[in-house]
Amino acid sequence: MQHNQLILFDLAVGGHHGAYLWNFVSDWKRLNVPASLSLVVAPQFVEQHAEVVDLIRQSADQSIHLFPISAEELANIKRQRSSIARAFAEWDIFCHYATRLQATQGLLMYFDPFQLPIVFGKRSPCPVSGIYFRPTFHYAEFGNFRPTWKEAIRQWRQKLLLTLSLRSGQLNSLFCIDPYAIDAISALSPVKAIHLSDPIKIDHALIEQDLRSELGIERDRKILLLFGRVSGRKGIHQLLESIQHLDPATCEKICLLIVGEIPASERSGIHAQIETIAPQTTAQIILDERYVTESEVSAYFQLADIVLAPYQRHVGMSGILLQAAAAQKPVLSSNYGLMGRLTEQYELGLAVQSEDAIAIARGIDQMLNSSIEDLCKLEKMNELTQLNLAEKFSTALISHLVPDTVDALSPPAASISVV
Repeated sequence: MQHNQLILFDLAVGGHHGAYLWNFVSDWKRLNVPASLSLVVAPQFVEQHAEVVDLIRQSADQSIHLFPISAEELANIKRQRSSIARAFAEWDIFCHYATRLQATQGLLMYFDPFQLPIVFGKRSPCPVSGIYFRPTFHYAEFGNFRPTWKEAIRQWRQKLLLTLSLRSGQLNSLFCIDPYAIDAISALSPVKAIHLSDPIKIDHALIEQDLRSELGIERDRKILLLFGRVSGRKGIHQLLESIQHLDPATCEKICLLIVGEIPASERSGIHAQIETIAPQTTAQIILDERYVTESEVSAYFQLADIVLAPYQRHVGMSGILLQAAAAQKPVLSSNYGLMGRLTEQYELGLAVQSEDAIAIARGIDQMLNSSIEDLCKLEKMNELTQLNLAEKFSTALISHLVPDTVDALSPPAASISVV
């Protein structure tokens, strides 16, 4: 009988990518899975996610291996002039490593861009599963969703392409972060669609006052936290503009704390907007522009009074909602798509039209003048957190990719009631 050889493929770095792999490797070791695990990653992964590299090096049984792709392979991807061409180049690399490592199963940690290559590119040398992040073709089921004509075309195209990839004969299972999409995906083909938790680790460590002092946050100010990769997609421009629509008395009470890396292409524009607005407002604006390691994340959410998630027509899940729920802090979220649906169903805070700076300002004002009991239901926040515990993420993947290995150890499958 051939030994199980699982290959995880993820050439992205930053954001959730390191956290997902850290959780997977950690639980793979904890469960002592009787198979070999190979992680194929980008060269820069080794530096940016050193905690994952260290975890692999601590593996005594040598069953876990890290394979950064070569500089030449990375250069070939970057030479491609379109996202579609890059996806085909990455798919070729996946097939190369799957063949070289004699993989019996492959897992695409970000399935979405590989649908065209799966249908029209090389045939995979092994069965493939993937994590699907950004389905939208079911958004019509959300009561407040009003698609633009471009979004309607994208939904039709997305559904067609997903159907073709699911029926290619290469896919074993399709995991999806969006719980509301499972039935819609299952209707397209016999390939099993499985809801996958967006992993979160609960850290009950007390906040040290040092963090507030270190950041220079003035005494008695309420902290409004925008966390993660800071970009236009996250609504930074509308958020900064909204500060100008708050009255001076409100501004005197708040600190807008912006934490995370800024893409090089957007840095000058965001810095300029902050430098323009800061002298015109009594609000304190702090930019902590750096990559925050996994071990530091929860402290920021515990420090916050309100968590901001004014994403701009964002498709898919956001770990920001889960971090806020775990810290039991109210969220000001976009009302669009999955984020809006989760905010409303689990009563996480307030969902607003985040493309409108005035709507954001009104939401901030309302939240500052409301109790947390009026804004949130703490028991529902806890329910959402429990559904997305990190252990459930890894054991769901492992139990389907390496059957009969973790049945006795797996927690119950995560499920979210669809109402």
